[in-house]
Amino acid sequence: MYDQLKAGFEWETYKKVLAEYRQIPRSQRPRSEQEKRDQWMIRFSKAAGQNLGPFFTAWGVPVSEEAKLEVRDLPVWFPDAFPGKRVK
Repeated sequence: MYDQLKAGFEWETYKKVLAEYRQIPRSQRPRSEQEKRDQWMIRFSKAAGQNLGPFFTAWGVPVSEEAKLEVRDLPVWFPDAFPGKRVK
């Protein structure tokens, strides 16, 4: 999954997202495992300009419906050779 994200969006997207995490005030940091998954998907989606909700779901990463709604207006992304590419 992470290699596919790197191949699709290069290291610059990772660097951008990780820089955002360094700037998050302690009070806004994710507390639960669900919040961590949701924030990672939302932040990476926004940095990439692509909706990664279906991609995370296809990989079995449980992101919340609220997180999916937050990126719903972005175009859905899957790597070209991804099995089940049309998963929504």
